[in-house]
Amino acid sequence: MDTALIKKLLLERLSHCSKGAFEAQVEPNIPTKHLEKVKKSFGITDERVLGVIDTSLFGRGKNGIVFTEKGVYFKDVLCDLKIRHYTDDWQPGEDTAFDSLGIKPDNALIDTFAVTGLMDAIVYGLSEQLDTVPLPQTVKPAADAPAPEGIAEHTPPDSTQKADAEDEDDDDNDDDDDVGLLDLFGVILDVTSDPSEE
Repeated sequence: MDTALIKKLLLERLSHCSKGAFEAQVEPNIPTKHLEKVKKSFGITDERVLGVIDTSLFGRGKNGIVFTEKGVYFKDVLCDLKIRHYTDDWQPGEDTAFDSLGIKPDNALIDTFAVTGLMDAIVYGLSEQLDTVPLPQTVKPAADAPAPEGIAEHTPPDSTQKADAEDEDDDDNDDDDDVGLLDLFGVILDVTSDPSEE
């Protein structure tokens, strides 16, 4: 497993998973004694613990959420231990922390939606699906780029645009009537003037 990717995502997002005053800890900032308590309480023997939110009283490591290199563990006073492995047990966009881990949306200590988003990000990252997920187009095509098939290359202006343009032209002509006549008179004089006089 890519532990560097998991740790990066935990550093960015794990603190958002805690609703209360319970601190999110990410390796290497998990005290050794606390880490041992968490591993014992959650039955973790052969996995590296990368992140913890301990929601037990006095930080005894008995409840909370634990992220390892292989999956996530959740245990609460009101629910038994639940374990979900990143690549085997979690389907991004389908699984939620409520359905898969039993974290209720009204949980006062852990944010269900933040945990779901974190799990999705980890699984997408580990499976390298981030590169294949289509991103919304944010760049507009250049004006001279060919139009997609089935779309007309030129769209005529609608009637309101045409009416507005005519009104603007009428306004322009009203203001410049005198100038327009003078210009026309000047052109007539240029055309009728005798070239031999110049």
